[in-house]
Amino acid sequence: MRVALHSGVLGHDEEKFIQYARDLDVSDVVLSHRNELSAEQAERRVARMSAAGLRVAAWGLTWLSPAALEGGAEAQVLREKLVSEIRILGEVGVPVVYTFTMVAAAEEPAERERQWGNLVEFYKPLVAAAEEAQVNFCTHAGWTPNRILHNCETVLRLLDEVPSERHGVCLCVGCYHGAGDDVPQVVRRFGRKIFFAHARDARGVGPECPSIHLGQGTVPWLEVIRALREVGYEGVIQPEHLGKVSAQEHEEISQAMAVGYLKALISVVEGER
Repeated sequence: MRVALHSGVLGHDEEKFIQYARDLDVSDVVLSHRNELSAEQAERRVARMSAAGLRVAAWGLTWLSPAALEGGAEAQVLREKLVSEIRILGEVGVPVVYTFTMVAAAEEPAERERQWGNLVEFYKPLVAAAEEAQVNFCTHAGWTPNRILHNCETVLRLLDEVPSERHGVCLCVGCYHGAGDDVPQVVRRFGRKIFFAHARDARGVGPECPSIHLGQGTVPWLEVIRALREVGYEGVIQPEHLGKVSAQEHEEISQAMAVGYLKALISVVEGER
């Protein structure tokens, strides 16, 4: 298990970010893109990180929009875009790709089930593309019940209905904690389906999930890291949505604090073997 940094933590200056990651002794990075992704752009950015001695551990895809629950032409355009992104990233050797499925669902049960069926059909070509590209594809869920994917049970249902060794979970610790799930048990239930992890703290259950420093909330971090080790997780964990520090320009101090916090936890757990 390793700590990773998102390349956007210092804005969009990737050269500055590369030096920052080196300064923090972080070798794994997470990338994402705005607007359209081309093969040339993906190849150039991966090569830049590789030349600097950094591994691209994961890449964020375009987020799902409400169209994914409704089907039709708009859903088809979005699906084709995501399939293209998966194929491009597979070609340049990115091992894990993830998307955010945090769209709101209908309150009426029958309508919600209709939307669920559309979501399953939307996912099938994405998972097929991941299999073809030999990329692990995973989903970041929401944490409030009005979202189509909002807790461990809903995500497990999606994994069951679109089964594949390449279809898994982006474990956002703070989101599952905010949803009311027991996160160490969530880790054990997902097991090897966890392809990527986000480290975010939270203060209890509910819709409010403010940005706070790791350790300031109620997430049982040591138990979460122990559970990840228990299930054999060998991927990266990336801090996000951290507390503010008045002296920082972007997130350079908050992220450095989080990297140290996570490295300390991993060191403690590794020392228990």
